[in-house]
Amino acid sequence: MKRILLITVLMAAGLLQSTAQKTSYGITGGISKGSVRISGFDNRFTGIVQGDNIFGIEGGFFAKIKVNPFYVKPAAMILYKNGTVDVFNTEGEAHSQSNFKMSKLEVPLLFGINVIGPVDAEIGPVYDYVLGVTNEFNGYTTDVPRNGLGYRAGVNVELGRLALGISYQAITNRSGSQGTFDSPDELILGAAFTFASKPGMAPYGR
Repeated sequence: MKRILLITVLMAAGLLQSTAQKTSYGITGGISKGSVRISGFDNRFTGIVQGDNIFGIEGGFFAKIKVNPFYVKPAAMILYKNGTVDVFNTEGEAHSQSNFKMSKLEVPLLFGINVIGPVDAEIGPVYDYVLGVTNEFNGYTTDVPRNGLGYRAGVNVELGRLALGISYQAITNRSGSQGTFDSPDELILGAAFTFASKPGMAPYGR
């Protein structure tokens, strides 16, 4: 995973250097809803912890690099999640509930194309690093892996400097010694605002 991340960063750095005159910058944020699943923890308990309606909110910065007819959009965001999870036993029965909270850094690197008019479509890898997470569920202790990798795909509509979008994201944090944390089906409603762009570009870098 580290090798993939290094290659991705080097490619992004090369594109940034060669296309700096075609780059716009701004802030981005969104709200999300999805499920979480933790498994492979605590040798006293072989069940899982799972929650289905976990609310999230994210915010950060992005750059959009135009490489006609495509674009590359790296970003860095802080995500906070909160909700209620069920603790399941080995028979698949939920025997208790617990509160769940998480904060993490997300670094998506999206590759996109203008589909028609103001509509863009994009997809790419996402790296995440867990900053903080609930680690005890009714007496059972977890050790969630810090590093994760997944993907994000979505569409955006550009309205001048403002862009609105909807995305689907799936990320897995896995470690043989720490178990597995999955966010397999996160739906994100987002917005972005461009506050800097080079001459000759559309406000949002289209």
